[in-house]
Amino acid sequence: MTGGGIDVWSTADQFQYAYTQVTSNFDFRTRVAASTSPAGVNPLLGLMARESLAGNARNLFIRTYGDPGSGYRFASRNSTGGATVSNGSGGTNGFPNAWIRLTRVGNVFTGYASTDGVTWTQIGSAVTMSLPSTIYLGLAVSSRSASATSTVQFRDISLI
Repeated sequence: MTGGGIDVWSTADQFQYAYTQVTSNFDFRTRVAASTSPAGVNPLLGLMARESLAGNARNLFIRTYGDPGSGYRFASRNSTGGATVSNGSGGTNGFPNAWIRLTRVGNVFTGYASTDGVTWTQIGSAVTMSLPSTIYLGLAVSSRSASATSTVQFRDISLI
């Protein structure tokens, strides 16, 4: 998946999003096998749940970065047009074994990371957000550059 866009942060997002609509609870997982970007570009990549496709929509984003070793973050925007906050960090993202996971149980969303897709470490605290039953869920990539794109290889995608 190739994406551009300045960032997924602050009060509005610019990124590439491959999504589907899901209703109710889910367990969404993938392995990030590789990331390729021009020199000086360190993209954001991960799994995102969004209330809508508007750039300022409420969302939750378990993400990592294109530079191996940069680790993981779990971020959320709790109000439409509000500030995005990072809810936790941890681990290192050694490609090709950088696994990420996003779950929803009711209004509780939790982000995880793993090195093998079996044993998971929670990143930050679970976030309670009262989103509609049907939301947008997908893979997200932002190059964090106005003039460059980044390419990410997502593998072993699972949605339960």
